Amino acid sequence: MAKILLIEDDDDQILLYNTVFKINDFDIISAISGKIGLERARNEHPDLILLDLNMEEMSGEEVIKKLKENPETKNIPVIVLTNMDKKKFQEQVLELGAEYFWEKTEVMPLDVVKKVAEFLEKNKIK
Repeated sequence: MAKILLIEDDDDQILLYNTVFKINDFDIISAISGKIGLERARNEHPDLILLDLNMEEMSGEEVIKKLKENPETKNIPVIVLTNMDKKKFQEQVLELGAEYFWEKTEVMPLDVVKKVAEFLEKNKIK
């Protein structure tokens, strides 16, 4: 079973995505801030990280940079899942090392689960 780390500062979004991933047999853990997310990535070794960009303590861009700089976490795929304007941020986060950029308003939670499953299968991550 793949382990997903959700780094998101909105409690309602955490509850929503934790529920939909667990219903679909994923092991999901969450972090309410970038700092906690970085710690969980190092300690929990998730197979994939879902990351919001707009967080107060540390932006998603900073989180990606720190993940990719750390030998322990640099190979963990990161998918950005955010409400931020696609045109402004997509190119930037992809250059930083994110695999995909998905806007929350354009993809339903169940579709996120399906896309994550497809990504994991395509990349042979269990």
